Amino acid sequence: MFEFLKKWSPFGPNWAEESEPQGFTSAQLIVMRPLDQKKFRFTRNFLIEHVQNSDRSSPQFREDFFKASRAIKKMKHPAILRMVEFGDKKNVLYRVWKRRGIYPACLSSVETPESLAMFIDGLQHLNRLGFSYEHFAADCYSFDTAGPFVLKIPYTFSGSYAYNEDHMVFRSPHSLYYAHPDGDEVSWQQSWLFYMGSIFCTMLKQGFPFDGIPKLLARDGKPVRKIPMAIEGQVGEVLDRFLAVNSEAPYSDIDEGLDDLKKALRLSPEIRYKPGVLNTWEEVSHSILLGDELKTHHIEYSPGFSSN
Repeated sequence: MFEFLKKWSPFGPNWAEESEPQGFTSAQLIVMRPLDQKKFRFTRNFLIEHVQNSDRSSPQFREDFFKASRAIKKMKHPAILRMVEFGDKKNVLYRVWKRRGIYPACLSSVETPESLAMFIDGLQHLNRLGFSYEHFAADCYSFDTAGPFVLKIPYTFSGSYAYNEDHMVFRSPHSLYYAHPDGDEVSWQQSWLFYMGSIFCTMLKQGFPFDGIPKLLARDGKPVRKIPMAIEGQVGEVLDRFLAVNSEAPYSDIDEGLDDLKKALRLSPEIRYKPGVLNTWEEVSHSILLGDELKTHHIEYSPGFSSN
């Protein structure tokens, strides 16, 4: 797939040394789903992305791709993967990114409140640029020593990102764990905040914030109950609103919720936990990763807030 790059150097004469693909580690394979493995290649310093999309040959898609790519390349944000090149080689569209460490968000925890606040700022930066929040989910996020960052960005501002031919944006099997129990009965904004609230709880070592998978509990007519919030102070209070269920009042505006959480994190020199309440973070995270309960229920999940 990447043969077209081997004799061509967007980076100068040293490209030959960079062109040999490297294998995926086990951690990278968690983030890089099977279709990702077909379109991404690692080199020593770069991540090369071969654009796979059923519309990639259409003039409109190509125009939209280059427009979005020009905007992304100008970005310099510590919580967003840095693009170093994009283009078209023999009718093959590609993007090249500066390589960073890759580790799944569902098995990672932030070292400082500021690193999570910076990640939230990165998501807001992408939204202001023109990418809707609904196009970012668990499979888009990664971790390295600097903290969480956005690894995968849609090809266009409209959200085109080929995970399969019908353009579903994210189909991570463990994403069901983060899905809102009421599904289509709530707005996609509320669904997205609920989804992200569960991920933020994992990143902050709260652990999985419910006593079961909310979507499955609701499907089976069982009550959806939260595990008591272990995180003290305003950070815990804001996350509790992200995870509003039943008669609780949720955030109706994404940026209001993200701004409140970012502010709370930056006012906290460290994350404090209530004694005796903290969930078993590693056990729950590994359960999410392996998707054991999803296999038991034979469920294939596609989030309600994804779009074309």
